[in-house]
Amino acid sequence: MSVNQKLTWADYPAPRVKKVKGKYSIVVSVPRAIRHLFGTPEVAKATGTIDRAVAEKKLIPFGNELYAKLDQKQLEAERATFDEVDLIAIEAITTFAKAIRYRGGRIPPLVAQTEYPELTSLKNRLDAFVEQHRDSMVERDENTACIKELQKEGKNQGLLDSQTAEVENLSAEQTHALEALRKKISNVRASDPPTMFDDQHSIVLDYGFKVVDSLWQDLLTQAAQQQGHPAPVFDTPIGGGYVKLKLADDDEPKVYPEGLARFLNHPEHVAHRGIEVDFQTVERNRQVQSNDALRISDVRTEYVAHVEAKYDKKNTQRKWIRAIDRFIELIGDVPLSEIDAVTPHTFADEQVKVRPEISNKSITYYHMGVSLMLKFCVRKGYIRSNEFAGVSVKDYGKKTVSWLAYEPSEMLIIFDHDWSTQERLLLCIIATTGMRLSEAGMLTWERFNDTEYDGVRYFTLLDTGEEIVSVKNTGSSRHIPIHPDLKLPVKGKGRLFDYTVDENGLCSSSAGDKINPALNKLVPHIRKSAHSFRRTLKKMLRDVGVSKEINDEITGHGSGDVASDVYGGTSIQTRAEAISRLDLSLLKQ
Repeated sequence: MSVNQKLTWADYPAPRVKKVKGKYSIVVSVPRAIRHLFGTPEVAKATGTIDRAVAEKKLIPFGNELYAKLDQKQLEAERATFDEVDLIAIEAITTFAKAIRYRGGRIPPLVAQTEYPELTSLKNRLDAFVEQHRDSMVERDENTACIKELQKEGKNQGLLDSQTAEVENLSAEQTHALEALRKKISNVRASDPPTMFDDQHSIVLDYGFKVVDSLWQDLLTQAAQQQGHPAPVFDTPIGGGYVKLKLADDDEPKVYPEGLARFLNHPEHVAHRGIEVDFQTVERNRQVQSNDALRISDVRTEYVAHVEAKYDKKNTQRKWIRAIDRFIELIGDVPLSEIDAVTPHTFADEQVKVRPEISNKSITYYHMGVSLMLKFCVRKGYIRSNEFAGVSVKDYGKKTVSWLAYEPSEMLIIFDHDWSTQERLLLCIIATTGMRLSEAGMLTWERFNDTEYDGVRYFTLLDTGEEIVSVKNTGSSRHIPIHPDLKLPVKGKGRLFDYTVDENGLCSSSAGDKINPALNKLVPHIRKSAHSFRRTLKKMLRDVGVSKEINDEITGHGSGDVASDVYGGTSIQTRAEAISRLDLSLLKQ
């Protein structure tokens, strides 16, 4: 027995590299719960290369594309099921209305364009009929259950046969007992409420399913919004549900009342068939919400899907989603329309209240996360404005302590240390280029160039023909000149370093684990680490007279070379000349 629960990216297996017909592809196994949608155990995207190292660079972006494919298939299946259920709900409403001869059978179309008062009038009449006959329906159900119990008692006594409802050749005593049983059953039937016919009873039961209530709520909400009426308020849908299962005569699984699944999986029927019926529950969730009533939780699922599709890095996804959950935790699952100009400050205050030691950086991230969600809601038309936009939270939380630069004497100590060949090269690169640890650790030889500009060697952090380069922000997308005295190994293929890459396509944790412990022993200081080399380079460039503009372009604090193509910026030759002013004798390569 399975339950229809939509899978998210967190439920998908990790992408992997697989060789297919001599070339590598990125492959994701299809979870068993949705495998029936694909008819195949895995989905793949070809990289077009025979070089595994090149293929591995595409693992994350291609894997995300495959994840999006799994999502899309689920959405299509969900939409198809919703359409099927909606037809059932519309038929239940229409059949019920015709049964009670509503307006002589002139049933208004069940679409949002129908006049809102017409729709509400129909619903109110049907609901009133159900309420009017609720007691008789309950009594009818109780009488039916009583008759079943009497029949069961007769079978146990040998008075009734399961096939013919009676047996022959009874003794006089048994015949008397059978007549008494028949009289009891007749009396129960005679007490049935006269207001409900059997066919009406069944029709009203069909009308009482949750999917009918959910359809009504969507229909009336949409009609009210389109026609300028106040948004209707509804109770939580109640009643029975539907399931999707495949019976012997079905080519494909179809939608049936959940009571059928319970009936088929009754121990007696399972014992007869030898197997339980496999089914999926069908939940018709609200598709249309009144914008005034929309709460954060109502848009969370849609927003999470947006975040997962927009951002490749898992930690970025988690960061923005965590901000929404933090807001709900501290402020509550409030309607979007109630978020006003005071709310950003209230949110910041609450964070400080529960965590007095919280940094301003953390508060800023949470603020940005909520702002991004509200920006999404504005774009979707759920709210008119983003009350978090342009609001400063710089006065909240403890100020972030920045990394300090290494002193010249400390740099000598660091580079006098007996580093491995790999770690020394990594340190030389980050100390002379201003690259972040992960930027340098993920370098490939395909991003090294010594021919495009005469006499200038450089690494690029822009996308190449072989690789999509992951960087922190737009300003980080840049060409970085290499100091003439910096020695590099013989040019090869693939990555320069073998640090482990995490799920976000980064290796900062792996590289940091290798060099930071040694740095902390060599230069013990709470505000100095591998990141200090960026600060050190900026100071060294400033000390030799390099302008702030060029300094920022080298270290990735400027607009980046993508923006520079449009707005202008210094040339790679100018940056190379600036780098060459530095005295790198301390590197001791």
